[in-house]
Amino acid sequence: MTDGNFPARFVIDDYFIRDILKNRELAVTIIRKLNHIHTKSTHHPFRHNIIFDESFKKSIDDKQIRGQAILGIAHPISIPDFLKDETNFYSKVIRYSISIADKLPRKIIILTSPDKQKEYENNPHYRDNDVKRAIKIVSSSLAIEFIDLVSNI
Repeated sequence: MTDGNFPARFVIDDYFIRDILKNRELAVTIIRKLNHIHTKSTHHPFRHNIIFDESFKKSIDDKQIRGQAILGIAHPISIPDFLKDETNFYSKVIRYSISIADKLPRKIIILTSPDKQKEYENNPHYRDNDVKRAIKIVSSSLAIEFIDLVSNI
């Protein structure tokens, strides 16, 4: 088992939650691994994985997953004050990820769905090479690989 010094933090959106729920068996495995990371983190116990309140609410809106399951894998947060005037959801997520990349573990992985990944990648806040080095945007099988890698470190 790991010592809790995970090499990356996850910022999760509701699109990722909906995407993994398409395969219930896989979703259970992913949820278990994210729960392990979230609860065993040395640097950010029970705050290692982040989800915005609005994404949390959208994730449980259709009753495909219970709020308790999401609370086990991610800490819901309100939109920080410095992002209150930001209207673009993808900009909010990227700018928030930039703001937390200065704390250990300094690597942020945004988990989303394949159809929303391009929205993030084409966002003006994701053009800088330093940002791209610190923040990865992943979905589908690559997201699963990153979760596996982080949970097994």
